[in-house]
Amino acid sequence: MYKKYPKGLKLTPEKEHLVLDNLGIAHKLTQKWFNGVCDIEDIRQQAYLTLVDCATKYDPNSGNKFNTYAYACIDIVLNNYVQNYNKIINIPVNKIYKIYRYLQLPEEEREEYRLNYNDFPWERYRKAY
Repeated sequence: MYKKYPKGLKLTPEKEHLVLDNLGIAHKLTQKWFNGVCDIEDIRQQAYLTLVDCATKYDPNSGNKFNTYAYACIDIVLNNYVQNYNKIINIPVNKIYKIYRYLQLPEEEREEYRLNYNDFPWERYRKAY
């Protein structure tokens, strides 16, 4: 995971102070969303990057405390990250069957059908079960 920031991104001292004072929120939410499947360093990095984003977008005149705003933002981002990381790709059974049959062919016959998968005569190699 890597997120590119514009060159020369500099936080004002006040915003940098907000980030440093609220690293505990990022750490706490990292522990909350660590599920053993995702790498904890990736989750932590995502939390820190979101914290910096929150500091750049935070408006002190909005009436909300920064830690409340940052907690909500980081929680949403980490939830989305973990959900997207754990997506399972379902392959239809008929496609798995076709791939299996293709792999059972000798190499010289595979070469003939490698360019156009749809032209493969699947019926010729179908076994009766």
